[in-house]
Amino acid sequence: MSLRDLAGRLSISHSHLSRSLRGAQGKTIRWQLAGDIAVALRLPRGYFPEYRAGRVAEYLMQHPKAATALFDELKLK
Repeated sequence: MSLRDLAGRLSISHSHLSRSLRGAQGKTIRWQLAGDIAVALRLPRGYFPEYRAGRVAEYLMQHPKAATALFDELKLK
């Protein structure tokens, strides 16, 4: 699949996708886009670590008690 094909499946421009994948102009892959790319490539949505990290961060923002428990469990200071 070409970059143009993938961008078309994602309904974004191929130039935006290309810059994001290369990290050009400070662009990064949003976790939601990583999940969409995985699905477009017929992979599980959680295939890419960017998706998993973003999804976990979103969950923890919505569940402060879970965030506190995880913070304490990991001994992050």
